[in-house]
Amino acid sequence: MRKWFSLLLLLAASGTNAQDKLVQDIKGLPTEEVYDIFCDSKGFIWVGHSLGLSRYDGRTFRHFNSTEQTGLGVSRLCEDWQGRIWCHNFNGQIFYVEQEQMHLLKDYDPSLEANFPDITVLDSEFIATSARGLFVCNTYTMKGRFLYTPGARTGTQTLCPVRGSLIIYDNRSALAFRYQPGSGLQPLVVNDSLLGMHRPNKALIFSTSDKNGYIYGYDNEKSMVFKMQVVNDTLTTLQSSKAPGVINTIVNCRDTIWVNTKQRSYVLGTQARDTISGGNLTDLVVDKAGNRWISSLQTGLQLQPQYRGWQRKLISFIGPDDFIRCMVNWQGHLLYGTQSGKIILVTNGRPARTLQLPARAGSVENFFILPNKQVVVAPSLGLYLADLEDNRLYPLSEIATAKTLAITDTTILIGYAQTLAKISLYPELKNKLLHTDARKGFDQLFRNAVKLEEKYLVDTRCFYIDYNKRSRETFALVKTGLLHIMNDRIVPILFENKPIRSVSLIQSDSGTLFIGTLSAGLLVKEGDLFRHITTEEGLSSNTILKMKLFGTRLVLIEPGYVQIWDAVTRDFTATITLPKDKSGTVYDFLVDNGRVYVNLTNSMYELDLDDLSHTPPVQAYIMSAVSTRSNTNIENGAELDYNDNSIQIQLASPGYINSEATYFQYSLLGAGDQTTYRLLPPYTLSFVSLKPGRYRLTAQAVNFQGQGSDKKIFEFTINKPLWQRSWFYVLTAALAAWLLYLLFQIRHRSIKRRNDLMIEKLTLQSELRKSLLKTIVTQMNPHFIFNAMNTIQGYVYQGEKQNVSNYMGKFSELIRKILDTSNADFVSLEEEITIIRLYLDLEKARFEDNFNASVTVDEEVDTETLSVPPMFIQPYVENAIKHGLFHKKTNRRLLVTVCFDGDTKEYLRITVDDNGIGRTKSMEINSQTDKKHKSFATSALENRVNLINQTILKKISIVTVDKPDHTGTTVIIRLPVLNEKLYDQDTYH
Repeated sequence: MRKWFSLLLLLAASGTNAQDKLVQDIKGLPTEEVYDIFCDSKGFIWVGHSLGLSRYDGRTFRHFNSTEQTGLGVSRLCEDWQGRIWCHNFNGQIFYVEQEQMHLLKDYDPSLEANFPDITVLDSEFIATSARGLFVCNTYTMKGRFLYTPGARTGTQTLCPVRGSLIIYDNRSALAFRYQPGSGLQPLVVNDSLLGMHRPNKALIFSTSDKNGYIYGYDNEKSMVFKMQVVNDTLTTLQSSKAPGVINTIVNCRDTIWVNTKQRSYVLGTQARDTISGGNLTDLVVDKAGNRWISSLQTGLQLQPQYRGWQRKLISFIGPDDFIRCMVNWQGHLLYGTQSGKIILVTNGRPARTLQLPARAGSVENFFILPNKQVVVAPSLGLYLADLEDNRLYPLSEIATAKTLAITDTTILIGYAQTLAKISLYPELKNKLLHTDARKGFDQLFRNAVKLEEKYLVDTRCFYIDYNKRSRETFALVKTGLLHIMNDRIVPILFENKPIRSVSLIQSDSGTLFIGTLSAGLLVKEGDLFRHITTEEGLSSNTILKMKLFGTRLVLIEPGYVQIWDAVTRDFTATITLPKDKSGTVYDFLVDNGRVYVNLTNSMYELDLDDLSHTPPVQAYIMSAVSTRSNTNIENGAELDYNDNSIQIQLASPGYINSEATYFQYSLLGAGDQTTYRLLPPYTLSFVSLKPGRYRLTAQAVNFQGQGSDKKIFEFTINKPLWQRSWFYVLTAALAAWLLYLLFQIRHRSIKRRNDLMIEKLTLQSELRKSLLKTIVTQMNPHFIFNAMNTIQGYVYQGEKQNVSNYMGKFSELIRKILDTSNADFVSLEEEITIIRLYLDLEKARFEDNFNASVTVDEEVDTETLSVPPMFIQPYVENAIKHGLFHKKTNRRLLVTVCFDGDTKEYLRITVDDNGIGRTKSMEINSQTDKKHKSFATSALENRVNLINQTILKKISIVTVDKPDHTGTTVIIRLPVLNEKLYDQDTYH
């Protein structure tokens, strides 16, 4: 098979004979070397050519390629049940097209093969020949496997589907097999008749089969064509014939077997009547509409349409430099007016009469048929009357340039390039105008009327005048707008309070007025009501160049199109592209005997309207839907992430009759817009930044006849972001409630803790007050007061009034200061030292001169700014005197020192040092006198220190050092420097 294709690729180009004048060359392929064509189940035409794979929809080609291709040319196109298109290239790679993308079949490795494969689709399996036997791929699972062919030395090279089974052949071993899905491979006997005509190791190619089960193949070495059949598990040759040269392919076109050779293509088993000479054809395919497609190695892709469309009408009796400018139906015959000024009456396709205008008149631009069968001819300059029965031409005016003419019951209205005029119909003129038997002398009367009786109604350019016999309404289109003419009264007609500017106007028999505008589409006036028809209602363009009414058919000429609008059903029945002429200027058109005639520069075309009734139903497909953000395909009914909200959808409608006029109507529900929109080729929809929600796209193709396809539905959902979903709201609400509860609990605990701390603080304050009060009470105990009174009494007895006064002053000052500090949380160190000194002064007086006490403060200590708890140091001084010095008879000494403890100056170091008898000796003495006695320092002082330490971060420490040999005691107080309230929030913890 590789040898066959090598020959195919090397075939030299030769001229193609014009087999059929209806053959159309299809342009748009990147090459003219076409190997294979295929019409898929949707109606698209697939083309395998030397530069790859292309798909044609009647308008444009869509080209497919893969980044994994190692060769461009592809052939052997086929389709599976899922709509995938399969092919292979000449390097042996197998590809399939799915979702508008070309994919490599990776289960089939061409590097392990000696030849490129022969491929086909059978039921739900894709099958390819292989050096390892037969490759079978399930088209549902896309999983492939290899089947071993017993006895075949080089696997398989060619295959052919026959009536639900597959016939496979190994050229090298001359072995044949039958394969059926579910049954596997079955060896077949190869009849001697085939072996006799075809030697092993040579290239026998199976090409196609027919409905009777016959297999058709060929051997290019012998230029032989074989007709074979499997009978009783035996492959046998029924018939062989010689081919006229190298065979390209054998194809089945609607159960007709065509043999395509370099020299010609012919139907097998027939004579030359079914022959196409030259062309170097490779394939023939008939699509669903009956169009025949032809592929060639020289001329690319060609079409023989079932629908003829516009046919160029050759008019031999008009010179090569002349062409038709206007035409009209006169008494069942066609009347032509030409560029050179000829007036030609045509009967049965031949000129019956010809009149020639003077050279100064120029070309014939318009005809106006009068009731007496005579014709008013309006050339470029002047006005003439043609009597076609007498074959005579009469001048009416040599200077006027008439654009339009209408005859009412009382007047003849003529629109000129500069004016709108009327001629009153006096009895003689009217009689000759209305009756054919009295028309003699009409030309003279008409000429005189034009010259002498004309009355100007409007001094501006007039485009068209129309009079309706039934309603007796007259309308005129002039440069300034649409006018309603009622005798000599002229009333402008407005649309949306604006003048109507147009160049074409028609009234139907029922009085409906049709106005074709140059930019606003078609206006239909019935009574006082207007209907506005634009491209939204089916017009191909809002620019209407010309317009005529033939019965109930309103024919519109628009840029590039002819449209037919049914005045009864009020809908468009056909949209037809104009012929592809170089100039494209439509001078005139006519509908006659079911045909549309169009005059273009140097050309006339005709179209059989009956052909339009044979057009196939229009089809519509959603080819692909792709997320442009993630570049992934979207399936119908898919759910997308909220940020995957920009979508491109490709629609398609294969059609080969006026396909340029096919458009789509679509709407996207869910976007907040229920408007139906119109989509023109290339039928690509792009939706950007769609909001979350459910969407439903409805699309329908509408062809040139206004026929709609089945509606195609595509649904998808764009999910809300997590923070917009119901469960997220519930979760958020629950979380918020939990957070509120947590905050409430934290707040509640904070308040409770604060309250507890406040209670604790108040309790501590209360305890501190009690402790302070106890200190004061202790200080003011009866012994102290009694001792003070005894001292005073002694001074009195001794008559030492000054000492009494001094002692009483210090005593009262001590009492006052103690009472003053009783309500304070802290006092300055200065006040505390003052109290100590007053206390020591009183004690010195009691002990007379046998007591030496001093208070020393380091100069770095600012006693005015530093604070201490009130009555904190004094109790330790009192204990030193009461328990240490009191029992010593002589040489009593007490030293109080205040300084900073360390360089950081964060603590005060207060030392109370005495040379008394010591704590141990004192306890022995006190135990003998009072068994329940306990030093104030070991009870109230310890308790007070503990209470104060609970309120401050830096703790107070008390260290008591007993001197050896009962020689005294040293109390070291380490007190944090306090310069703010003791119970301040920052210090309390």
